[in-house]
Order: sequence, then C-alpha cells, then structure tokens
Amino acid sequence: MNRLTSLLAVTLTLLVSFSAAAEDGPGLLDCVQALGRSIVHQTGEFVLEPTQQTLARLAPASLVRNGRPPGLALEPEWQAAPLDKPLVIVVHGFYSNRDRSGRLLSGAAEAGYPIGRFEYASDRPIEVSANLLAEQLRAVADQQPERRISLVTHSMGGIVARAVIEDPELDPGNVTQLVMIAPPNHGSALADLGYGIEPTPDEEELEGRLAARLGRAALAKVIGPAGEQLRTDSAYLDKLNARPRNPAVRYTIFLGTKAPLTAGGFALAQTAAEETDRRWRWTRWVGAAAKSHLAALEELQDGAGDGVVSVASGRLEGVEDVVLLHFHHTEPLWDPDEEAVVQLYDEVLKRLANAGVQPSGCLPEARYP
Repeated sequence: MNRLTSLLAVTLTLLVSFSAAAEDGPGLLDCVQALGRSIVHQTGEFVLEPTQQTLARLAPASLVRNGRPPGLALEPEWQAAPLDKPLVIVVHGFYSNRDRSGRLLSGAAEAGYPIGRFEYASDRPIEVSANLLAEQLRAVADQQPERRISLVTHSMGGIVARAVIEDPELDPGNVTQLVMIAPPNHGSALADLGYGIEPTPDEEELEGRLAARLGRAALAKVIGPAGEQLRTDSAYLDKLNARPRNPAVRYTIFLGTKAPLTAGGFALAQTAAEETDRRWRWTRWVGAAAKSHLAALEELQDGAGDGVVSVASGRLEGVEDVVLLHFHHTEPLWDPDEEAVVQLYDEVLKRLANAGVQPSGCLPEARYP
C-alpha cells in the first residue's frame, strides 16, 4: 500500500498546484502536465498488473498457456482418416484457448472426422495469429496434399481464419469450408466503449484528464492490439471486409440472439445511466462517444445480439448461409445441453457432411426460435 499511498499523495499535490501552474506561465504548466502523465502511467501499471492477473485466472487463455506455445495441435493418426473426411480444425476466440474450444468439435470425432485445435495469443495483433495459422495449414498440405480442411471458429477466431483464406498471399489452398460461430465481422461496440472515455467540454480540469487517460490506458492494457482491431471503426476490419470472399470456400455463419436485456430492460438501463450521469459528476468522464455507443448497443439487446456480438455485425456480404439461434456468446463453449446449443452442434455437423459440395450460393438465412 505504500506505493499507492505515495502515488495518491502526489496526485493530490498535483491537483492543488494545477490552478497555480496555469497562472504562472506555460513552463510550469508543462512540468505539471508531464508529472501528471507520469502518475497516470505509474498508477496504471500498479492497478493494471493485478487486473491482468485476475483475467488470467478467470480466463487462462492465450495470455497464460502454462508454457504451451501457440500453434496447431492435431489428434494422433489424423492422416489415417479417410480422405473424403475433411480435417476439422477449431479456432478459438478472444481470451480463450484450444482447451475451451473443444466443445465446438462436439460430435465431429464420433462421426469419423480427424480433428485439430489451433491456439493463438490474444495479446498479439490479428495479423500475427493469421500468419501462424497460414504457416500451420501449409504444413498440413505438405504432409497430406489431398486432405481438405474445414475451419470451425468462435468469435475472433473467425476473423483470424478469414484473414488467412481471403488473403491470396496467405491462403494455403486446402481450406474448403469456414464455419463461423458469433464472428464480430464488423466489430463489437463493447470494444468501443473504453475508447470513448474522455473529458467532456465542461469537464476540462486535470482530474478529468487523468481519469480519462487512466481509463484508456486500462482498456489498451487489458484488450491489447487484437481487441482494438475489433472496434466498430476498425481500419483493420474495413480492409478485411473489402476483400472478396474466397470462391473455393463454403461459408456458414451462426449468430446468437440471446442477450441479457429485453427491449424494456435496455430502455430502463439507458434511463438509469442518464440519471446517474445527471446526479454523479464522475460519470462525466465517460465521453460522448462512449455514451453514443451505449445508447445503440445492440450486442446487449435480446433478439439483436448475443451479449458480445450483434446480429448486424456478424453478417457478412457474400455469405448467404446464415443461421440465427437463441444462444449467448459463450454458451457454445460452456452449455452443451442448452437447447439452442444442441441445435447449433447439429447444424455444424450437417455443414461438415456437405463440406465436399462445391459452393453454389449457399443457403438462405434461417432463424430458429
């Protein structure tokens, strides 16, 4: 606690001296502001280190793999499976790992498909993970050129997979099917919220600036570059979505519609947020950008999103085989007995059975209760 107490004491001193600094000229003001930036950095490091440790315990994902390097893990004897069966490789989502994604292969092994799991580091840019996946898929092609590959992905894993098969320089040529579950093809507004933390025009005192900087630093520290690439205004996603779909690949998208708030509950939450903002001055540090995202957060509205990804964000131009099911974003990983998840597994197996069929416009969008 000594370090935190010292930081808080310096912060209070800084706040008291700020008004005097403003009157004594730009030189002293610059020094005070530089000290403020240092405090934000040090305080952020102090606060964020245990935050990251907590996240690692809750989701011991690709940030903490217990020494396991990222890459592709294939089941033994995968090459002995009949060649008419594609190699089914699952690609996990953000802050997850290959162990947690195993349920997405439910039924595939029993149906005789050779299976594998690709693991990547969530704290690295998407390009790094895509390059690694492309390299590993080319290695599969070297070992067994005739083997077709079906990629089954969850959340950000779909973006990693698309970054491979839709880039001519990375495409290994052996992927013939991509099944995406809850992919944030156009980003997630949840990734936008923290980047809207900024002092509003009437809240320009130093404490607001410090809080805003600390909030943005916290978000950047926690979600990393890959998380930032999943924002709705992401230049990375704009570039990826501008590419054509791979004509040699059958695409399927499964989107969840089970979000925590009903339309009435969402309206109530918005009203409560506005009232809190009116009564509690600290919420003014959340800038207009964050509030506008919150006001239109379809990700959290039942029927319009799965709690993390909205239906609108998950759709992708050129993909007609889109299935809407009433599951939450993480239920496919944790709740195999949930009715919508059981149906999801069944629908994935149906798509795998048709993996050898040449793409032909796919299927119309379907919605299940």
